[in-house]
Amino acid sequence: METIEVHGLTFEITQIDNEWQTGYKGASATRGATQKEAIDNLQNLDKDWLVSACASHDGKLAKSEYFKTNEAMFKKVFGFSPPKDLLLYRVTGVLSLDVIKLDEMLHTPEGVSTKNYIEDKFGTVAMTMVEQMI
Repeated sequence: METIEVHGLTFEITQIDNEWQTGYKGASATRGATQKEAIDNLQNLDKDWLVSACASHDGKLAKSEYFKTNEAMFKKVFGFSPPKDLLLYRVTGVLSLDVIKLDEMLHTPEGVSTKNYIEDKFGTVAMTMVEQMI
């Protein structure tokens, strides 16, 4: 696979059907009828915007990785698998906790915040894990 570095970031260059595109870690960045056009489109993007967009994508990838890595620990702590927000996953591709389903599965008492309930019943480490998975 061919790559190009722009602003210290590495982008893949691929041809899909009759269209060229640049991509960053699986996310499409620019497209063009020719390889040169796709690369020119990438190089013409505002530097701050591009760097910020890639950092945001890196954050999403890290969040999903954290979710996957900690699923077993979540189940050990709470006694059930972490409920996934499938709608958000379909839209963003990021694994995230379904906080409404989590609240239901915890049987959080009426009038008590889910955060306080988790901290009181499972501890601050468990709450930190939940916050990282939201």
